[in-house]
Amino acid sequence: MDKLYPQDHLLKQFIDYYWVIDRNNPVVKYGHTIFDFPSLSPELVIGLNGSFTITYKGASKVIRESTVFAFIDDKISIDISSVKQLIVVRFRSLGLAAFMPFALSDVNRLRQHAIVPAQPIMSPSLAHLEKHLDFANPPNLVDQLDAWFKKQYQCNKGDFLSDLSAEINPLMSVRHLSTLTGLSYSTLERRFKQESALSPKQFLMLNRFRLAVEAIPSASETDWFDLVVNFGYYDQNHFI
Repeated sequence: MDKLYPQDHLLKQFIDYYWVIDRNNPVVKYGHTIFDFPSLSPELVIGLNGSFTITYKGASKVIRESTVFAFIDDKISIDISSVKQLIVVRFRSLGLAAFMPFALSDVNRLRQHAIVPAQPIMSPSLAHLEKHLDFANPPNLVDQLDAWFKKQYQCNKGDFLSDLSAEINPLMSVRHLSTLTGLSYSTLERRFKQESALSPKQFLMLNRFRLAVEAIPSASETDWFDLVVNFGYYDQNHFI
């Protein structure tokens, strides 16, 4: 199992890595948790030349097409003994929003289901990419993936949330967001719901929680009060 990294500087803002899994490790115990879409980091799973089996919350499902892990809140097992190779594309926070035409998709499906087919919500050219990926040559594989994602980004340039993400901080209110963007609340709400199926308030709450959760591993037990206050919570009970 190898992790390959985007070489394009633009894509590094949105994609953490490409994880290549082959039959040498037929069953992957996948422990990563994806709490919510799109505030955290969904993943695109591309299976080639066969099917793979996902076991999640006691239920198993055979998958024969590229899939998006949208809302994973428990451990998941992936059996790839019937597929030649598998790629997991790990997106950074808000990264997927830079590549997907959300206005044309039913974004609510990604928030309501753990695992959804990729084709209805990604570019139709994904099928062409799957057929031509060169696994024998890792640098060429990265170049192919980089080129495809960069094209999707250019096609969907102007995505509101991905452009705004660097400006959002954990203490930001909807009023501050409206001032920052120069948009009325109704326009702001429409743009947020197009790309995330969330209201601005819901999005800011989830984003604040995400940032707080990411800070926890580096905090000692005595840092809890300072931690929650720094992220705009009144006290530990408010955070809980």
